[in-house]
Amino acid sequence: MSVAAPDSSAADSAVADRSDWPAQPVEVKASAPPVDPLAALAKENELLRAVVGIGGHQRLVKALHDIAAGEDGPGCTALLERSPGGASWLERGCGGREMSSAVLRTLPDPMKLSKRAEPLPSPPPSLAGAWAVPLSGGGRTGLWIAPTPPTGGDEGRGRRLWELVGDALWNRFITAEALSAARGALALRDAQVALYAAAAQEGEPQAVLTRLLGALAVACGAERAALYTAGQNGRRIAAAGAELPRPVAAVAAEHEARLAVAVPERLAAGEDENGIVSFDQAALARVGVRSLIGRAAAVSIGGGATGASLLIFKSDAAPLPPHADRTLAWAGGFFADVLPRCTKAAAASRLARRDGLTGLANRRTFDERLTTLFAGAVATQGDLALLMCDLDHFKSVNDTHGHAVGDRVLKEAAAAIQEALVDSRSGDVALAARYGGEELVVLLPDFGAAGAARIAERIREAIARIELPAGGPRTHVTTSLGLALYPYDAQDAESLLQAADKALYAAKSGGRNRIVRAG
Repeated sequence: MSVAAPDSSAADSAVADRSDWPAQPVEVKASAPPVDPLAALAKENELLRAVVGIGGHQRLVKALHDIAAGEDGPGCTALLERSPGGASWLERGCGGREMSSAVLRTLPDPMKLSKRAEPLPSPPPSLAGAWAVPLSGGGRTGLWIAPTPPTGGDEGRGRRLWELVGDALWNRFITAEALSAARGALALRDAQVALYAAAAQEGEPQAVLTRLLGALAVACGAERAALYTAGQNGRRIAAAGAELPRPVAAVAAEHEARLAVAVPERLAAGEDENGIVSFDQAALARVGVRSLIGRAAAVSIGGGATGASLLIFKSDAAPLPPHADRTLAWAGGFFADVLPRCTKAAAASRLARRDGLTGLANRRTFDERLTTLFAGAVATQGDLALLMCDLDHFKSVNDTHGHAVGDRVLKEAAAAIQEALVDSRSGDVALAARYGGEELVVLLPDFGAAGAARIAERIREAIARIELPAGGPRTHVTTSLGLALYPYDAQDAESLLQAADKALYAAKSGGRNRIVRAG
């Protein structure tokens, strides 16, 4: 799936001042021609990058004209300073053709304009489409005759953009420095472009969320980002960023979950700044996080049982970049729009990839993952364990107690396997599937022979605790397991399946309720 850019309802409400202008996504009037939001953002970023990066106000005026004017824009644009007596204009920079004295005489007094940026009133033909941006500071006043802002006909958005750029331009003229607001705006807009681009790519819902979180982490100057469901039993929806070794990743996930639980609590206590909950080392220690994470920040998405927490992390204690809070706040609105669509798509995808009775992965999904994980093990010179489980005397259970009991046993066996995987901190990487009938299989990448054997024993013990109704020859369910491991017992995916199946047959033949390793 791909996720369209959120509409204006997903963004923050109108911003309080010009420095927060970029917090709103592209909004296109119904009467305007279709505008590609990603292209519009990229064009606006090109302007901001010029403001931040180009030295000299004269070069900057020309660059802004070249970027924004286009073929349909005004033939000339200029940065003008009002003479001390107000009787004339002093041209301080020009883009396009030089502005004639006759045209200069038609320009409005900047002190009498009603808005900080607006289309030029009654423009002469050479300034058709131009905007007037009044400027002041340093005891001087001026006017930027600007091109039409590249905001797809959204006049309000264009006004906010030109106010910000105009202030930076005037500040460059007066002090030779760009406003820090322009730098922050550029950082946020870069983040928006990155997230919109990531959302536009095709992929499974989980892959889309992972890609978005990776882009967010980079944009915020963090090492990782994660999305968790709300509540005391918050569950990780997706995470991305710096790769961690498996044992370290498990501990990091526990720390992240603690922070996710703390986010709504701190919001309720008013321990936030504009909706952002920050965790320095002292705040981390208060929730029991004393390693791996040195700094974090979070924003809540939605509320109540359906809400979620969006978090970013870094391992050292240095503060996050100045723009990180604003970027995270905007991302909260972005994910609030994206998450329900991903959730809906994921539910449909999950139904297509899950066994209807047990909830485990179905045979098709298992075959796909076996191919993928096996290729990964070969590429990384890792290992891949395959457990094949068969419930002992299952036909007898159906014959004695009926198919309803048989279905209940299969469900409980599947739940026991899932619980064993979660308890072993392997739930994020392992795959449990219904292979067919009463056969269940588990894929364990990079667990080694000893680790796979431990999980196999946990599964055997858990299934042995499933009780059967009275009146039959057995009181509890048991299972036989065959274990095979690449690269020790097989050299390709098909032979790995055959080796596990042969080991399972040996477990059955050897008395059942046991684990047999291939080879």
